[in-house]
Amino acid sequence: MNIFNALSQGKGKLNEENLSAMLGFLLNPKNEHGLSDLFLKRFMKIICDEISYDFDKILMRNYTLDITFESPYDYKGKRRRIDIDIKFYIDDNEILRLLIENKIRTNAADEYQLYEEYMGVVSNLEDEDQLDTDVIVVFLTHSSEDEKLRKEYDTLESTNMKENHFKRWIYWDDNNRSDTVTHELKQILLDESMMTINPISEYIRHTIKAFVCFIQDNMSTVSKNNFKYNPLDNDTLKEKHEFVLKGKTYLMKWYKSNAIKIYEIEADEYVPAKPILRKLIIEYDLDISVMRNETQGKTTRQLGREIINKVEKISKKCELHNH
Repeated sequence: MNIFNALSQGKGKLNEENLSAMLGFLLNPKNEHGLSDLFLKRFMKIICDEISYDFDKILMRNYTLDITFESPYDYKGKRRRIDIDIKFYIDDNEILRLLIENKIRTNAADEYQLYEEYMGVVSNLEDEDQLDTDVIVVFLTHSSEDEKLRKEYDTLESTNMKENHFKRWIYWDDNNRSDTVTHELKQILLDESMMTINPISEYIRHTIKAFVCFIQDNMSTVSKNNFKYNPLDNDTLKEKHEFVLKGKTYLMKWYKSNAIKIYEIEADEYVPAKPILRKLIIEYDLDISVMRNETQGKTTRQLGREIINKVEKISKKCELHNH
């Protein structure tokens, strides 16, 4: 029995959110798949080799990462959502933002989507004073280079991207190529059988096999149905605090990795954290500077931690607002 086939019966048809969730699960070293960062390294290699990006500068240091699904970015009043948003940190500094746009249905192609998502990310980085953060935009599709998909990818022109920003198109599956998701998963299973990597638990081994078979069997006949997928938190939560800002209710989450996430409760979505943290400081008159020195602003993590230390003051003001 293939569990992915079983879960795809009836209304549970294959959709982008399902595949993004499984891919994100495997990419996150903190998850309980027992692969550590093995798949992450292999996935990044097929991306970075093509664009000549030095991912080793991150791997060779004590990095952490933060993964968000359906991450919202705004561009010219329009909200776009990136399927998988991965932020790599060294200490508290975001070194790389990896954006994966998963497009498994040709008829879901939108000429300006990838471009507007990228521009929204650029705007967000500028707002957070993170101009040095590298960006890689990954366009992940089925193996057919359909004209609509090609148009969406090409609309984001490399010549219009910043010097430390890149784009890369890869496939879920293609028997004629080695730079695909399924090829890397197969290679992990092969390496494990040849005892060149540490053993994988039987459950995870069979799950990966089922996932690969499912992709190969179903990618060409994808359902057109869409179902809402709530963002996943891929880290151990340390603290969470609710607060009201300009009539909207937010939940600030602080994780053991030191990641800070802001969740807008009414909208049921994660929102860019740093702009909210800045507004929070002003709204609640917190004695916190947004600058760490005369020229550099504090990172999202630094601001978040300082605000958490002022939670009691925020809570008292929230009680006054509620009365």
